Amino acid sequence: MCGIGAIIGWQGSREGLERAIHGMWRALTHRGPDDAGIWISPDATTALCHHRLAILDLTSAGHQPMASLSGHLRIVFNGEIYNYVELRSELSAAGAHFQGNSDTEVILAGVEREGIAFIKKLEGMFALVVHNERSNQAWLARDSFGIKPLYQTIQKGALFAASEVRALLASGEVPRKLANAGLMGFLQSGSVPEPYTLIEGVHMFPAAHAIQWRTGQDFQPTPYWELNFAPQPDSDWLEKTQWALQTTVARHLVSDVPVGIFLSGGLDSFAIARLAAKSLRGMTSYSISTPGADFDETQAVAQSAHALGLTAHSNALGPVEASHLFNDYLNAQDQPSIDGFNIFCVARFARSLGAKVVLSGLGGDEWFGGYGTFQRAPRLTQIANLIRSGNWPASTAGHYLEHFSSHAKLRRLGAWMQRKPSLKSSLQLVRGIFSDDESRQLARHYGLRGQTAMSLNSVHHDCPGDAVSRLEIQGYMLNQLLRDGDSMTMAHGLEMRLPLLDRQLATALAGIPANIRLRPGKELLAEAVSPLPDHLVNVRKKGFLLPFDQWLAHPEWQQIFQPLQAPAKISLNPWYRKWGLFALDRWIQKHL
Repeated sequence: MCGIGAIIGWQGSREGLERAIHGMWRALTHRGPDDAGIWISPDATTALCHHRLAILDLTSAGHQPMASLSGHLRIVFNGEIYNYVELRSELSAAGAHFQGNSDTEVILAGVEREGIAFIKKLEGMFALVVHNERSNQAWLARDSFGIKPLYQTIQKGALFAASEVRALLASGEVPRKLANAGLMGFLQSGSVPEPYTLIEGVHMFPAAHAIQWRTGQDFQPTPYWELNFAPQPDSDWLEKTQWALQTTVARHLVSDVPVGIFLSGGLDSFAIARLAAKSLRGMTSYSISTPGADFDETQAVAQSAHALGLTAHSNALGPVEASHLFNDYLNAQDQPSIDGFNIFCVARFARSLGAKVVLSGLGGDEWFGGYGTFQRAPRLTQIANLIRSGNWPASTAGHYLEHFSSHAKLRRLGAWMQRKPSLKSSLQLVRGIFSDDESRQLARHYGLRGQTAMSLNSVHHDCPGDAVSRLEIQGYMLNQLLRDGDSMTMAHGLEMRLPLLDRQLATALAGIPANIRLRPGKELLAEAVSPLPDHLVNVRKKGFLLPFDQWLAHPEWQQIFQPLQAPAKISLNPWYRKWGLFALDRWIQKHL
């Protein structure tokens, strides 16, 4: 796990290139405490930088930017390739030679032999840039689910790419101009939707895409994999699920340092921990407790850890202690979010105890129907279609609600009533923050016109259950959970691995009919790791939550949010609207 940066096709002076790449390199320091490097091509047209968190091959043989044995290629790579041992054997049999034992060297050898097609063989989480000095071409790629970030922009004909938006800004070559689409997306959902960012002209490189590029060409990444929900004929779905889970967890344990786990009181992390504990004796878990809160998971976490035989560590967090961490959390955000504070706190705690790699159960809700949206979104869409089929003036009523209601949820309901019925629109109602009209008002507050961001989702022919899975995976998870997970763990030099976001697992689960895979209570997952301890049987999902609504009523938190101002007609209740707008304000003040 690392931080990477690249400038390719530079047309200015060597001094200017050195200044730009060193600025990017310094901005990525927090992502890799173990090693660092910069390479600049002899002709001063290309520069690569890297900060390393050493997990595989802890020796100097894993140093980056790394050159291929031929000397033609150089790579900066962020992530872990879980099948690198098999790929190394395959390449060795074909005549490749290796000096070290890192997955980075395997990628280099594979790309040198097979070109961009080799990316399809990589199983893991990754963002990478490879430069071919001989042909002056570059390869960029990002993993299938978008676990690891890769941002890019073209400035004065040169390609800039990095793990964080902040690193691109630190180059001094990217104009600091607020982007309308990114701003509107954030205001409506609480996170910036890919491929947009809050900076005009800077975009997220798409997940499951790769590109072979040279200066002067159009920058058009192409997909190398796509999630395909295709129910297969009758099968032993439980056995298939068990095999897929066991396989993915085993793959995610490859490491030259100890592997721990983020443990909550729920099923997802328990399932991963149970499967991992079969291979790792004495595994350590890390969790956050909130004494006095309505949904404190202290007891449930302790019961799970005891049932699994884990060495459990828990950090108690009250409103005062949490308020003291809030500023550091805001500084860790590469782009603003209404989420991520929970991951920030538990990552900070785990790293303070020496952890470098942790597993997470993220993805379980999306695959096995753990969110209420799996019931609510289809039901809301049916209601919308019924309304539209009658003579009731839905758009007129919706317009009135959105513009004149004093209640935040009613305003979002009004905006929903004016849209064309769809599952995506219904999800936006459930997960939304500000209504369309409120978002436009706030955009004007920040000096922009407030045009709604374009929807770039592809059309698929999924059943409703599969459609919600896809929308949650490619929406809420991609834009918020994964981005927050990356920035908040890397703020502490900690690698978070996600066994439930594995391409082989995805292929297996996507072949299971939705009525089986999405049975209530995540029944398929529960059966796959049964028997469960009593405290996990028939327990209503709570999620990894912190009591923000209670905390923000505390004097310490009220003082933090006191400077926040918004247009008079914009309500800052519930708490997440205030939180999101404050995070946005702070980000704009710091970066623009």
